[in-house]
Amino acid sequence: MMKLHDSLTDAVADVSADLPALLDGSRRQGLALRRRRRVLAAVGATAAVAVLAGGGYAVAASVGHGAHTTLSWAAASPSSGVTAPLTGRGLTAALAAAVEEVADGDLTEFRGAGGRQPMA
Repeated sequence: MMKLHDSLTDAVADVSADLPALLDGSRRQGLALRRRRRVLAAVGATAAVAVLAGGGYAVAASVGHGAHTTLSWAAASPSSGVTAPLTGRGLTAALAAAVEEVADGDLTEFRGAGGRQPMA
């Protein structure tokens, strides 16, 4: 009776591995993987630098003109093009109008950092 180990040894006795071909193939695959990772890292770094540069340019442009810009609120409708400076009273009125559109009841006063302020 033949043991399992002996039968497996006899089954693979004539099989030989081409070690130089295996080594060459694995080396090529490793280099391709390394090259792909380097390219992806370079593309990612380039994209990050572009986003930071664009953001820096936008911030620098807004800071340079910051003293001359004012916030505005559309007086009639967004498509009318008529705007007015954004003030505390205007913002309060716009907020009250928006709340009254979606909630039941009346606004009689606002509470905030400045304390209670009655609605005018």
